Amino acid sequence: MKMAGLERSRLGRTDLLVTRLGFGAGPAGIEEHPRSEFEAALNQALDLGINLIDTARLYGPSESYIGNVIGERRSERENFYLISKTINRSKIGALEDVHQSLRNLQTDRIDLYMLHDLDLQGWPQAIGMDGALEGLKEAKRNALIDFIGLSCHTMRVARMAIESGEFDSIILAYNPFSREAEELISLAHHRDMGIIVMKPLGGPGMLDSLKLAECETFITPGGLLRYVLSNSYVSVAIPGMRYSWEVRGNVELASSYLPMSDEERRSYEEEADSLLTRIGMDYCRGCSYCIMADEWWSGCPAEIDIPKIMVEFYNVARAFLYKWRDLKSAYESYASSHPTIEDCTDCGTCELKCPYELPIRERLRYIHDIFIT
Repeated sequence: MKMAGLERSRLGRTDLLVTRLGFGAGPAGIEEHPRSEFEAALNQALDLGINLIDTARLYGPSESYIGNVIGERRSERENFYLISKTINRSKIGALEDVHQSLRNLQTDRIDLYMLHDLDLQGWPQAIGMDGALEGLKEAKRNALIDFIGLSCHTMRVARMAIESGEFDSIILAYNPFSREAEELISLAHHRDMGIIVMKPLGGPGMLDSLKLAECETFITPGGLLRYVLSNSYVSVAIPGMRYSWEVRGNVELASSYLPMSDEERRSYEEEADSLLTRIGMDYCRGCSYCIMADEWWSGCPAEIDIPKIMVEFYNVARAFLYKWRDLKSAYESYASSHPTIEDCTDCGTCELKCPYELPIRERLRYIHDIFIT
């Protein structure tokens, strides 16, 4: 049964009326989440009225898992909207991804298809002749997709994309810990673009690090979501959801929250800034892009669980010195049975794939050297 009051918002010039809480399906692929639990969570989301599902070709089996659910709920297809994305920068590659997404999702059209994690290096090819944007435009002409957008971690690229007028919607990271996109959210709104917020809870790297450190703070996941939804320019927030209980909690909050006052927003921002002085602006968000397999790369050749080491050991060790004794013991135990920097082939691909350009190998080496003595 749907909870009353799940607010809807116009997704910019697409005119799609989306619930302000969407279902982020990245965890299905990033964390190799069990199919049964993921499908139960997605079914729960749809049952409770969430009508936007976000995935990508890069998210492992995520599209296929979603397709299994859609296949069983085919009669409801007009009740919800699908987003997927291509990491390809060529026209041919983007078109191939669209067709693969359609097969995986068991649908004949995708409401919004995006260029995934577009950066400065990929921008010229993606928007140029025979680039991915041309591919998505062709897919739109052929009624395979309805609208075109992009996701982006680089503010300069986000601004270029907004000012280009080529995109109907944009996905940006935004939360009290990452507020650099706030001006661009306003700009995109005034250009009538749909604004979708990823990492509304700060990314798993922040919350997991604070939890592991047993850090005292009044910031909560529910408060972070409320902070993002309090920005009226945000069309929809898409936290990654893995479990049915997460879905229920997020829906309950999104159905009943009161927008934060200016004073409340400032208090959250000040607390976030205080925490960032300890953990660092360049903390690992735990997004797992560094180890995600794609068409050209099968993942870390040494099978190092980079996000785990970066989030659970590096983030915490740098910010919370009182945890070092516990961290040393935990890392020694972990390193005795799992690959570490000692097994690294030094290919450097993880750093090329990191949206935040973190010096991953240097940090893995630092952690190993201080805890293995």
